[in-house]
Parts: sequence; C-alpha cells; structure tokens
Amino acid sequence: MSSDYLKGYRTPHKPAEDPGISLAGFGVPKESLDAWMHLQSFFARGEVTPCAGRSEWSSSKAKDKATAIRLCGDCPARAACHEFAETNGETGAIWAGVNRGPGTQ
Repeated sequence: MSSDYLKGYRTPHKPAEDPGISLAGFGVPKESLDAWMHLQSFFARGEVTPCAGRSEWSSSKAKDKATAIRLCGDCPARAACHEFAETNGETGAIWAGVNRGPGTQ
C-alpha cells in the first residue's frame, strides 16, 4: 500500500499545507513574527534589559514613564524593541524609549 493512504481509507491522504510558526495565540500577528523573534533573541541569550520585571513601562504615572524612557536609552534590545513595536502597531506602554500610550500618536 502506498504511503499516500491512511490505514483503512481508500482515498489518498493529502496533508494540509504547513502554515509555519504562529504566535497568534499570544496576540502576535504573522507579519510581526520576524521582529518578535529578533526581540526574543536577546532574552534567549540571557541579556538583561532594563524593563525585565519592572512595571514602569506600562504605568500610567508620568514619573514612571519618564523613568522607563530614560532607562531605554542604554538597552541592548532597543533596536529590536523599536522594530517590533513599529511592525506590530503597539499603542500602549513604552517601547524603545517611545511613549506609545493613548494620546501620544
């Protein structure tokens, strides 16, 4: 019997086309995948970013936002963060030193 057939079936099995990696369940659209992977590569290498484990990046307080923007200046992932925010159309929090919150566009 040919490998095109599944056991017990008389018609050939045609597997679905592989859609590739998807992070849609995490809210990351397919067109943003490359930028997301670039950003995640910093964390995979164990690099520490100023935003790791801190709440200032999503705070609504002006003082917290100013701190986040200042700390982004020396971040090794800043370019990747900016790329992801632009590609994904982020509209909240601080991304790569830019306040993308409501009313800042």
